[in-house]
Amino acid sequence: MKKVILSTLSLLLLSGAAMAGGEGASNAREMRARMDAQIAAQQAAVQQDSKQQASTQQDNAGSKS
Repeated sequence: MKKVILSTLSLLLLSGAAMAGGEGASNAREMRARMDAQIAAQQAAVQQDSKQQASTQQDNAGSKS
């Protein structure tokens, strides 16, 4: 009887750890997706700024000629 109870408790603890590990992996995937979206938005903003600066420089060069 004692072995059965100890075995059952061990399995419960192991299954709880496995479930927590799965939840952690899910959280990591969600965090990675948010970070990827944030990086993409930052890169788009930098590209937009670069285009605006290039356009401004061309306009300034055209007005000096």
